[in-house]
Amino acid sequence: MKDLILMGKQGSGKGTQAEILAKRYGFEILETGEALRTLAEEKSPLGREISEAQERGDLVSTEVVMKIVLDTLSKVEENVPVIFDGIPRSEGQRIEFEKLLAENKREFHALEIWISDEEAIDRVLIRAKCNDCQKNFGSREDLCPDCGSRDIFRRTDDTPTSIRHRLDIFQKKTAPLVAAWKKQGKFDTVDGGGDPRDVTERMIETLEL
Repeated sequence: MKDLILMGKQGSGKGTQAEILAKRYGFEILETGEALRTLAEEKSPLGREISEAQERGDLVSTEVVMKIVLDTLSKVEENVPVIFDGIPRSEGQRIEFEKLLAENKREFHALEIWISDEEAIDRVLIRAKCNDCQKNFGSREDLCPDCGSRDIFRRTDDTPTSIRHRLDIFQKKTAPLVAAWKKQGKFDTVDGGGDPRDVTERMIETLEL
């Protein structure tokens, strides 16, 4: 099975869908944003660099992201497919990322979960994660719908200004990658609206899993 590059705007449901596909088909997941946030919490020059970039809503350097990819690939068996969530996000990252996959003899396909900017903003403003059961959910209330915990995490950079800035970056730097993947015959898109279960079925049908 090929590796999967899962792309889409903030709030498109990439994390949720990655978890579903991983459970059903045995994918490993590299959620780049989560890995970067972990590094950002470290009291180091690299941690501060990442933290400042995230607060501005800017992209982290390609060099840092590639180190995370290399570390992931070194720990994954050759026959185990990987879902890459949140990478690549620019043309430079795409070139370096594809080079790394080729060097490791791994094939890939890219799939975009499409939603409108308005829906992206609405979803991101209410997204949360339960620190107790690790459930990701969308709600304005600080109460986990699964375990009832009130120990809830919300990203500090999920503000209307930062979200719009990230959407602008996505449109300018990430969306153009589609042209390269279409030319390679390695790209599809699905509608990310509606019930997450319906989105899953669209993905499975499109990817022929």
